[in-house]
Amino acid sequence: MLLAYSSRQPFKAFTLSANHFRTLTPSIPGWKIESLPIQTPDPAEPNIVTYLVTVPPSPASLPKPAVLPVSHQHFQVRLVHGYNMPMCMKIKGYSVEPVSDSMQPAPDGQSSNYRIQTWKLTSDAGEVSYWLTTMIQADDFSPSGQDICRMAFPRVDIPDDPNWTPDGISMEDLRHPLQAMHRWYRTRWNAARMDLLTFLRLKQPAWASHEQLSYVTRDFPAKDDNPDPARRIAELQMVHIRMLALFQDWRRTQASHQSRQ
Repeated sequence: MLLAYSSRQPFKAFTLSANHFRTLTPSIPGWKIESLPIQTPDPAEPNIVTYLVTVPPSPASLPKPAVLPVSHQHFQVRLVHGYNMPMCMKIKGYSVEPVSDSMQPAPDGQSSNYRIQTWKLTSDAGEVSYWLTTMIQADDFSPSGQDICRMAFPRVDIPDDPNWTPDGISMEDLRHPLQAMHRWYRTRWNAARMDLLTFLRLKQPAWASHEQLSYVTRDFPAKDDNPDPARRIAELQMVHIRMLALFQDWRRTQASHQSRQ
C-alpha cells in the first residue's frame, strides 16, 4: 500500500523531462549513439530519453579486458521515470523471466557497487531479447539499490484474464457469480495498485515515480550467427555500465553549473 502513496503527483507533468537533457550528447569513441524521439510528447509520459547504441566488433578505444561483440550490435538505452518494467512488458504480452540479480562494480568515480537485474523477454512471435535494469535516484543518478519490481506503475499485477474488461453483467457472469465476482474484484484491486483508497475511487492510482528513474538497456532479437545468451548478456552489461557512467558524469556537471549560478 505504501507504494501507492510514493507518487506525489499522479498523472501530472513530471518535473524532469526530455527538455532537461538537451545538453546531453553522450559520446564514446568508436560507438555510434543516436537519440531517438519519444513516441508520446505528453509531459505526463514516463519516458524521458532513449538512445540507439551501435557498438562495432573491435573498438580500439575500449579498455582491456573487455567483452567485444563479434559483429556490429545494436542496443537501446532508456531513462524512464521509475516504473515496473517486467510487469509492463507482461501486460504487453511478453513472457518475462528473471535471469540474474546482482551487485556490480560501479563505473569509475563511484564509490559503491550498484544493482543490475537481468531479464529475458520473449515476444508472442518467439523472439528473445535481454534487458538490464538499474534503479537510480532522479536527483544525481546514483544507484538506489531498489528492486524494479517494487515500482507501482503500471500496476502491481495483471488480471487472470488480461483481455477481460468490466463491461457489465453478462449471462456467463450470472451462471458463475462467484467466479465473476472474484475476477471483478481482482481486476479492480490490481488496477488500484493494491491501495484501498484508490480501490474505493477516493484517490488516483499511482503513476511512475518522480524520485527514482528506471535505467533500462536492452538488446534486440538475435540472428542465427549472434553469440550465445551468456555473451549477449555480457555485451549488454558493458553498454549498460558505460552509458550509465556517461549519464552520471553529465548529471554531476549540470549540478556543478547550477551551484555556481
